[in-house]
Amino acid sequence: CVSIATKPSSISDNDPRPGLGVLVVEDHPQLRHSLCEGLQACGWKVWAAKDGRVAVDLYSRVRDSIDIVLCDVQMPQLDGPQTLEALQAINLDVKFCFMTGDASSQMLDRLLGRGALCIFIKPFRVKDIASRLRAATRRRPRR
Repeated sequence: CVSIATKPSSISDNDPRPGLGVLVVEDHPQLRHSLCEGLQACGWKVWAAKDGRVAVDLYSRVRDSIDIVLCDVQMPQLDGPQTLEALQAINLDVKFCFMTGDASSQMLDRLLGRGALCIFIKPFRVKDIASRLRAATRRRPRR
């Protein structure tokens, strides 16, 4: 079962564009590995970071290849919201989605207010994540 909190959208989940790039930021190695393998199997080009600091460094080097970022909320070093803020300093229009185990409405509202396009509530299926990320890549940047 997947629970997803998103901003309202009329976008279809079907997208013929192959090879979109995603940066996966997750501090738990097993989940990071599973996400990377699953997203690759769904046709994504995947970059992985073990924390927010690595993500910011990686994004600054390969940002033209990354269409969207998928980031855990709670991590050591830079947490998810801090990582989003650092990436927005590099690219104000970065497309960003969070993953969290905290499904409280206050948490969800706070993350969406920071500029997240989607929030994926753990546990989830990678296939569902891949579909929603693909839809989110078509959204217009927020200014």
